[in-house]
Amino acid sequence: MPPPLASVVIPTHNRWAQLRRVLDGYREQSLDPARFEVIVCDDASDDETPARVQALVPDAPYALRYLRQEKKGPAAARNLGIAAADAPVVVFTDDDCVPHPALLARHLATTREGVATIGHIEWHPDLTITPFMAFVCPGYMFNFGLIENPENATYQCFYTANVAVAAADLARLGGFDEGFPSAAYEDIELGYRLQEAGVRLVYNRDAIIYHLHEMTFAGQLARQEVNGRSAAYAVAKHPAMLLEAGRVLRLRDPGLRRRFYDAALDYTFIAGLQAGLAEHWGDPERPETWVARLDDRLQEMAPRYEAVLEHKFYEAEAYARRLEDRVAQLEATHARLAAWSQKLDDALRRANPVKNRLRALAARRPRGGRRGEAPAPRGTAG
Repeated sequence: MPPPLASVVIPTHNRWAQLRRVLDGYREQSLDPARFEVIVCDDASDDETPARVQALVPDAPYALRYLRQEKKGPAAARNLGIAAADAPVVVFTDDDCVPHPALLARHLATTREGVATIGHIEWHPDLTITPFMAFVCPGYMFNFGLIENPENATYQCFYTANVAVAAADLARLGGFDEGFPSAAYEDIELGYRLQEAGVRLVYNRDAIIYHLHEMTFAGQLARQEVNGRSAAYAVAKHPAMLLEAGRVLRLRDPGLRRRFYDAALDYTFIAGLQAGLAEHWGDPERPETWVARLDDRLQEMAPRYEAVLEHKFYEAEAYARRLEDRVAQLEATHARLAAWSQKLDDALRRANPVKNRLRALAARRPRGGRRGEAPAPRGTAG
């Protein structure tokens, strides 16, 4: 049997329902199943995962391997898989990420020693995408918009839900840092080390996984604090990450908390208002009909509604005028600072006799010749 070209490493913990669909997805790969292996690295699951995975091993069309560790987190689980991998390319994904049939073929097309591949992440089509989920991905959590050049992508998008790295590069850098306080940000930190070590990161939009994971606003709020603490561990190791991620200004932004409170309070009030109107004006079988009733009421109150809109426009125009005045003040201040800076520079030049003498010598030096040479006579051919 030929050696595998890719080793897929999947850490897992108590997610058999999703993991089963992920493993089924690798049955559909366009790559010959004899040319890849899937390594499930179980982080001490106490559900049916161990027995179920091991039961699939004999009949899997690809080489399926089951490894287990005591509870150490996904970074250690991925390192366990790296150590066991037999292929020259290691593909990292998660136990809730169903692969596109061409996933492995597309990763192998762009991944080699010195070049790692960042794949694309989409919501699984079986999920109902809430407004919050649509906001988070793509855009906030999986922010591929940060990538300006797919041939030289940023480590900030090195999400181990879907990346591929040469085994030699992983061995050279020591894999994932298992010292993170929580299961977060260890993938971004590895991406940073890869890039700093000269490994080029490329973004392959066609190497797709489908994220089979419902997400709630409340759950993600709690998750974000964990992410922040793990990010602090990363930037304590690599301070440049703090600058490059643009977090320094946000750390020092006094208005950030106020804007959050404003948005959270407004959102919850409007959500309650919508729910109440759905109860009072909505059809029990079609709660969204309250919107049509609201439009009817606004039509009935058209003159008053127009007056409100006119007042809002007036307020917006007044605010725009205040902004223009403020911009003019800032421009005047900038002009004064520039004039002051020029005066200071002139004073420093006048106060520096050595610089003045050098300038005088440079002014007397003939143009057109090298130092120590007489200039060519005018009118002669060069």
